[in-house]
Amino acid sequence: MKKLFSFIFISFSVLLLSAQDEVTKTGWNFGALPTITFDTDLGFQYGALVNLYNYGDGSRYPNYNHSLYFEVSRFTKGSGINRFYYDSDQLIKGLQTSLDISYLSDQAYDFYGFNGFDAV
Repeated sequence: MKKLFSFIFISFSVLLLSAQDEVTKTGWNFGALPTITFDTDLGFQYGALVNLYNYGDGSRYPNYNHSLYFEVSRFTKGSGINRFYYDSDQLIKGLQTSLDISYLSDQAYDFYGFNGFDAV
């Protein structure tokens, strides 16, 4: 009996999922998230990130024309992340272009000894 109910449930799920219309996005769209983490060396992280996408007229969807990523966050022990990232294959036709500008005010860098990683 459980197998029958499982089969019926899966069958209806597949039918309902396949009946959805695909939405073509156009213009600018964005996604935003809070940044909340914990690190024993850096403390609690708090901040936000935003990712903007430009789909143009939507003819290339799900590929985007331009992507802009912004992140600003801080840690309770003084470190911080300030980041801007740009990604596009339309800025220069036929060439994937990426730009990453970050200012990381890290208060707890990893220390591998005076001889660097060779000391490990």
